Amino acid sequence: MGSTGVGKSSFILNSMPSGSSTEIKVGHSLKSETSAVQPVCWDAADGTRIELVDTPGFDDSREGVTDVQVLKMIATFLTKRHGANSRLTGLIYLHRISDTRVGGTAQRNLRMFRKLCGPDSLKNVVIVTTMWDQVTTGEGSRREQELMSSNNLFKPLLDGGATMMRHERTAESAAKVIHYLLGKSPTTTQIVRELLQEEKTLEETSAGTELLGNIQVLLKKHEAEMESLRTEMRMELEMGLAEDRQRIEQIMAKLLKELDELKKGIPGAIRNDPPPMYEFANNFSAPDTKCIVHCSQLLRLVKTHESNLASVHPDVLSSVASRTVLFADAVERSVRHAQRIHILRRLLLGLGLMRDTI
Repeated sequence: MGSTGVGKSSFILNSMPSGSSTEIKVGHSLKSETSAVQPVCWDAADGTRIELVDTPGFDDSREGVTDVQVLKMIATFLTKRHGANSRLTGLIYLHRISDTRVGGTAQRNLRMFRKLCGPDSLKNVVIVTTMWDQVTTGEGSRREQELMSSNNLFKPLLDGGATMMRHERTAESAAKVIHYLLGKSPTTTQIVRELLQEEKTLEETSAGTELLGNIQVLLKKHEAEMESLRTEMRMELEMGLAEDRQRIEQIMAKLLKELDELKKGIPGAIRNDPPPMYEFANNFSAPDTKCIVHCSQLLRLVKTHESNLASVHPDVLSSVASRTVLFADAVERSVRHAQRIHILRRLLLGLGLMRDTI
């Protein structure tokens, strides 16, 4: 057993005699190549039947493969083989010596391995370190000592009777592990004893309880993450609603202002009443000075409001414009006539032909 990518399949291939046929695949990435429990058998030189069993890790990288499924596969295989003319003499746990730290996944695999084996089977356990070609001798030895002395890692297993050995990608180092375990007395793993002898359910076994605890921890973690996400979404929604409300209020204020301006209308707008009909005679008498001033003011007023009238009352402007021109012409003729009379008076007065009272 061991985490994905530690070299389980590679160890089995190195353990087998040269020329042996097998369908085991060796992975070269973090993707699991072991899809199920795979027993590999061969006969040793002395006729001993040897069977190595490759198992998926409890961190299987394949989509849809859960730790519960992996535990079921291992438990099913062990219970079926128990007492069927086969003896379990050893359990091998593999670990990469090249790992600079032992992460949560590797620690979870190790805890599951301990729960599967139980304390009575630790004397049949070998912890095999792999990937020695990826570290220097000094670096590898230092990490090996750290693993052996850590209470969270291999020290409890070693104190219970397990041993630690190296696999250096050679047939010799793999054979050394096999020969060591063949000298051990057979053992019954804790999960087999719990399922067959104590008649526990898989959930009630030590391995099942450990896995259940892991699942509950993950559930609490994800529930907390979901609650945090809900809170964040509510805050974002409230902020978004506040922004939308402010934007809508601004739009409404603008529309109300435009509506108010529309109700006010155009300053000084002329009512849409029909203009009166004026008749101008070509021979009326000259107006006095006060009348001329009033006419001039009227003409300026019409000129001032010409643009407003053009956009709102074009019909009124057309009628007023034509009549204003006629009226202005009459005023202009009257002014010229008055000016000629005034000049004539001054001339006659100068000649003494008229009295000052004229």
